[in-house]
Amino acid sequence: MDVTHQDAVARSFRGNDIRLVDITATPQPDLVPYEYRRRVAGVDANVIRSFGGVVIQRVTAGYLVDRRSSTVLPTFPGDAATAELFLAQWAPTDEQRSEPYARYQMFTPRYVVLRDLDTFDLRENRQVGPSIGVRVSEGLPALGATFAALGLGVTAAVGVAPAGGYLSLTAAASARLRYDDSRWIDQLGTASFFAATPLIDRLFRIVASAQLQSQRADTTNTPFTLGGANGLRGYQIGEFLGTSMLVGHIEIRTAPISAIFSQRFGALVFYDVGDAAPSLSDLVLRNDVGIGLRWLTPQFNSSVIRFDWAVPLQDGLTTRAGMPGRFSAGFAQVF
Repeated sequence: MDVTHQDAVARSFRGNDIRLVDITATPQPDLVPYEYRRRVAGVDANVIRSFGGVVIQRVTAGYLVDRRSSTVLPTFPGDAATAELFLAQWAPTDEQRSEPYARYQMFTPRYVVLRDLDTFDLRENRQVGPSIGVRVSEGLPALGATFAALGLGVTAAVGVAPAGGYLSLTAAASARLRYDDSRWIDQLGTASFFAATPLIDRLFRIVASAQLQSQRADTTNTPFTLGGANGLRGYQIGEFLGTSMLVGHIEIRTAPISAIFSQRFGALVFYDVGDAAPSLSDLVLRNDVGIGLRWLTPQFNSSVIRFDWAVPLQDGLTTRAGMPGRFSAGFAQVF
């Protein structure tokens, strides 16, 4: 049984400032801060039956009760009518879900050990072979659901590990069908790719990834953001926003170098490409290139500390192409 409770302020940033957004339903252009209070309470109880050896299969039966609501902050710069319009466009829709569900999973319990990807020099277990997952749910208004809906979700993935490298492909799709108006809502599609070559001459490896996501009729009203450490490192934090997103990376990472007190250091050069926009046809890809430093102190943390400097190659919405570029620091690899 999982019990969830959250009472938090959700904010979206562009650069170092709160993002300002327009309320399209108002006659005049008005920019208001992208922030609201979000309350979530839920219980997810389930039982799982797992069987198999060479191939693991798992069947789950459960029941989910979930209540979510959004309100503007006391500092919202507008009247009650404007606040309602803001919430309808930029905040998740208030809803209570009450639904039994069933899930099926299948995967091969085989793993490969790699040591210099996410954690840079610690043991990492990556699954190899195929895996699939299917989830079906049914919203029940008689037991408290806001509306009746059939929920469907499917995931498929495969991983291989040729000669010390690793490759994975993943695809997922989910949606809910409302019975009252025969409308599909919360449509989400995702496809991702990850590849890492074996260590070349024990000096470096090439790592690449790509991810495509698109959503339609999203009742959570949470668009994708791109820019800064989550993708395009040469552009402002959250510079690009939309319901569709494409992002890709290529990095040439050196093998870790041991230093004093077992610390590990390494360097890399990278290339990023991507955009977020209202639709796939609106995507205008931007690119950046840069260099980075990775530092691991295994006595204190399994995540590397990263330092990156990136130069954008095209103008963004606010970022200008070329020097001096942007510097960022944080924990864990960008991908």
